Amino acid sequence: MLSMLLAVVLACTGVAVAPGEAHAAKKSATITVSQVQKHFNGKVGNRALGRKYNHYCLMFVATCWASKLKTEYYSVCCARRYGALNRDSKSMANIPIGADVFFTGSGTRCPSCRRPAGHVGVYVGDGYMVHSMGGRIRRDKVADIAAVGNLSYYGWGYHEGVKVKADKGKHPRGEVQQVEAGMGEVTVSGWALDDSSPKKSVKVKVYIGAPSAGGEEHVIRANVKDAELNETLGVTGKHRFSTTIETNLSGKRTLYFYAVNIGIGNDQLIGKKTVTIKKAPPKLSRPAVKTLKAGKRTVKVTWKATRGVGGYQVRLSTDKSFKENVTTRKAKGAKATTLKLSKLRPGTRYYVQVRTYKKQDGETYYSKWSKAKAVKTTGKSA
Repeated sequence: MLSMLLAVVLACTGVAVAPGEAHAAKKSATITVSQVQKHFNGKVGNRALGRKYNHYCLMFVATCWASKLKTEYYSVCCARRYGALNRDSKSMANIPIGADVFFTGSGTRCPSCRRPAGHVGVYVGDGYMVHSMGGRIRRDKVADIAAVGNLSYYGWGYHEGVKVKADKGKHPRGEVQQVEAGMGEVTVSGWALDDSSPKKSVKVKVYIGAPSAGGEEHVIRANVKDAELNETLGVTGKHRFSTTIETNLSGKRTLYFYAVNIGIGNDQLIGKKTVTIKKAPPKLSRPAVKTLKAGKRTVKVTWKATRGVGGYQVRLSTDKSFKENVTTRKAKGAKATTLKLSKLRPGTRYYVQVRTYKKQDGETYYSKWSKAKAVKTTGKSA
């Protein structure tokens, strides 16, 4: 065992290990989710083995697993290399508790492989990992570690010889009951509950597209009270969700629903549903009339061009409320900035407005009308 420990120390400090010592014999052991959290969270703030663990991240992880589970050490030259051999997923979403979390890069190069040594820690839930950095054992958010120095998130994988099992009744549960797609939105409903904290409302992560493929993430809450549901489940509190999610995605998409764990346990997939989402109506900004130039029987309207529109619609009326004597004309193209209205009455006050429009999927969408501006044609009224 001493030779194995020496191999780990040499490997994690970047010193090349001797042939036959680089990979210790494998021995599997099982640990529960709650045991993982208690064991690693209990290390936070310490200097394990009395050593400053700056640049010793892999040795810290390997030592913790071996001491807790009585497994053999499994060592390579650096954390980056270990991650390359043991990564199970590239996703940062829904990392299981007890998985090693890997990063590439870092300012330290491994003397054996001559590459940036990388970084590794153990995931303990709620977005956090326990790891060795700066001489201390720390508990930090995975997303924050990715922003430290030159480190880049690489993925996660279970440690060699380690098996993590669920604590019975500790994971959240739920059901997705309805998913309806509209234009740029999806309406969803169902329920979610964590039996370890049955009075609390849980969060539900909704991914439009697979989480492992970078699906669009939305977080909603199961915080609507439903007396009938509570009676069925035998609980109190608020556990139903019913909401509409806005999205920029369209087409055929699969939605994945994960109930977010409270305390001990892992987030759980409670349902998935494939729907076809129609493209959201375009958001058109309201333009403004810049100038009005009147002639005897004409009015020339000028406005500022707006990007991404199909054109402009101009209307004028002798009625300030635009309920009577309304004339409407179109100017096609986003670059259009003027329109001349003719066959008007001389010496008459007109009110003018402009709005943008755009065609999409066979429909024409309009912005709000601009504020009305008044102008009077020249000459004497008839």
